[in-house]
Amino acid sequence: MITKLALQLVIPNWTVWSPIAISLVSLVFAIASFGLAFKGYQRGKPKIKVSQTIKRGSSMLIEPSWSGDDDPDIYTDRRYRVLMEVSIRNQSSNPIAISTFTLNNHFTYGPYALPGSRYEVEERAAKHSYGSLITYGGNSKIFGWTVGNQWIRPVVHLKPFDIVKGYIFWPVYEDDLKFIHLNGKNTLTIETTFKNFDINVEIPEFIQRDSELSPRNTWRKEGPFN
Repeated sequence: MITKLALQLVIPNWTVWSPIAISLVSLVFAIASFGLAFKGYQRGKPKIKVSQTIKRGSSMLIEPSWSGDDDPDIYTDRRYRVLMEVSIRNQSSNPIAISTFTLNNHFTYGPYALPGSRYEVEERAAKHSYGSLITYGGNSKIFGWTVGNQWIRPVVHLKPFDIVKGYIFWPVYEDDLKFIHLNGKNTLTIETTFKNFDINVEIPEFIQRDSELSPRNTWRKEGPFN
């Protein structure tokens, strides 16, 4: 009797233990499947990373100069421009489309915006030094940015884990300068097919044309809806 009991303790009763073993194996597979599914969800979750180029002449507020009737872009009623060089990386396994870039909930750069290919600022009194210096003329300097085809033009289609680099821009009325925070906190809102992303960006430079230059007749102090 004792021997039979001992054998029952040593040799498992598979009729009793097999359902438990099957349940444990199923639980392990369920946990593994959940882990893989969660990892796939995290990889597919909409996520972008935005980096600014940290150098002189990469993110700035400028007051462009005009050469005769040669306008830098079609926004002749607006005195200032914000130019910002950024790189945008899709950190998701799904494609993402970007439709607009909005600065401080006030300025929008979207599919219908038409930036120029080159911007210049003339300083007659040589007071500053910037990395975008192009030419000298007597005591004056002309700072130039040949952007050309380096604009990031919405709608931007980013493939999985794709990256795009270039300039975004906003034309600005004089009365709207108060919405731009030089060397302060600015919010870049990127509208995508999935959600909006808010990113902190910097505008460290303000480059103005020389005060001796005549103002443009087409400039307006405020926008039509202000």
